[in-house]
Amino acid sequence: MNLRQFFLIVRGRWRVLVATFLTVVALVVGATLLLPKQYTATASVVADNNKSDPVTPVTLQSDPQSFMLTQVGILTSDRVTMEAARSLHYESTDLYHRWENSKHGNLDFTAWFAKLLRKAVRVSGGAEGNIIEISAQWTDAQKSADIANAIAQAYLTTSIALKTQPAQQYAGLFNDRARELRADLQAKQQRLVDFQNEKGIIPTDERIDVESARLAELSTQQVVVQGQRQDSQSRQRQIAGHADSSAEVLQSALIANLKAQVATDEAKQQDLATNLGVNHPEYKRLEAEIVSLRRRIELESNRIAASLHDSTEIVMRREADVNAAVEAQKRRLLELKQSRDQAGLLQNDIVVAQRNLDAVTQRLAQSSLEGQVEQSNAVLLAAATAPDEPSSPNLPINGVVGVFFGLVLGVGAVLLAELLNGRVRAKEDLEEALEGVPVLAKIAAIPWDRGYHGAKVAGLLSAGS
Repeated sequence: MNLRQFFLIVRGRWRVLVATFLTVVALVVGATLLLPKQYTATASVVADNNKSDPVTPVTLQSDPQSFMLTQVGILTSDRVTMEAARSLHYESTDLYHRWENSKHGNLDFTAWFAKLLRKAVRVSGGAEGNIIEISAQWTDAQKSADIANAIAQAYLTTSIALKTQPAQQYAGLFNDRARELRADLQAKQQRLVDFQNEKGIIPTDERIDVESARLAELSTQQVVVQGQRQDSQSRQRQIAGHADSSAEVLQSALIANLKAQVATDEAKQQDLATNLGVNHPEYKRLEAEIVSLRRRIELESNRIAASLHDSTEIVMRREADVNAAVEAQKRRLLELKQSRDQAGLLQNDIVVAQRNLDAVTQRLAQSSLEGQVEQSNAVLLAAATAPDEPSSPNLPINGVVGVFFGLVLGVGAVLLAELLNGRVRAKEDLEEALEGVPVLAKIAAIPWDRGYHGAKVAGLLSAGS
């Protein structure tokens, strides 16, 4: 079929085309007039992905596209629509009847109404900018505005909740942890106090310095006593072998006097031996006196030696006492240092526990503040208002659509009728129908009349045959 044949078919069956076209247009216009009116209200919000946190002065940045997709996802989520459904509190008898007659399992009215809202709400925008539009379509103008505003407010509330709920959960976790750390800190502090009481350690005690000084003093005494003991032993050995030449004997005034007297008597005795002879009574008396003096010198030397021995023993006992005192002082100082080290370890445990508690307490305070911040990354830009005109059904648009589909269906009806009951309308139709039989003549178009013209045409056709 070429274009000429198509136009001939349409011209031949124009009544079918017009009837189909008028029927379709009438149906579309009638449906438009009979359908209930729908009103569309739009609210808009601004979502900012570069917003500073008022608690922690850090600018939070994210990919704009993913951020806006996330916000659109939140807007269309069940949580937002459920929150909006609860906030609207619609008590429409018609809605309740629709809910009761619906087949949605065990859904309560709020869940069913939220499902209805998801079908009535459209979210657009956010592809290139930060503005998101929330459109709600309903049979009532005011209710459409209420639904759009309820969705916007539920979105803002949900945005705040999504930000504050994790912070509140962290605050609860940090609070429990802080309680545990506080109890641990108190236990460690009590352990340190008990240990200090047991060991007699005072926090400001300087006993370790005093004990160290005491040990140094005892060490000095030990050195002195050791020197005295060595000197005493040396003198004791010296006096044991050569008592006359020992320093103690030589330094004794009594022995010196006795030796001087012996020397004087010996000189007299020598004179008497020369003048009177060794048998003279005076000589004998001097000899006996010299012997007595010598015995006194010997006794005095032995007494000095004995005193040196006693002095050595005293020095040795004193050295032993000093040595024992030094060892005891060392042990005491070592125990004191060990106690101080143990107390230092306990004190370090307290410092670490206090540091951990301070860190958790700081995080607790920050999380508590974050959980109380009623601020999100989105704000309401424009609230929805009740529209003056319905958004659907739109008579002009539906009329254009009816005209278009009327023409399409009319042409389709014409072609279908031609296919079912075809006519010869051009030379090409005869050539196709007679399979190559040549056309001998072509009669011009003659107005059809049952009278004269009809008979004339019939006669011409008979003559030709």
